Amino acid sequence: MDFVILLGIIITVLEAIVMMLTPREPMWGYSVYRSKNPAMSALAVFLIILGLAIIIVKAWLNGQLG
Repeated sequence: MDFVILLGIIITVLEAIVMMLTPREPMWGYSVYRSKNPAMSALAVFLIILGLAIIIVKAWLNGQLG
């Protein structure tokens, strides 16, 4: 496995865990949720996108994607 793809996987998994651990509270008593730490959530979403981009671009450059 390529180390760059592994790095992208590690970034994506770690930030997915951060998103799961960021506490959320229901708004208006039903299924709409708001994060208690929006800055951390925004950073986690950015890094998840970055990790997926690293994986996809590196696999594309290696010729692993059609």
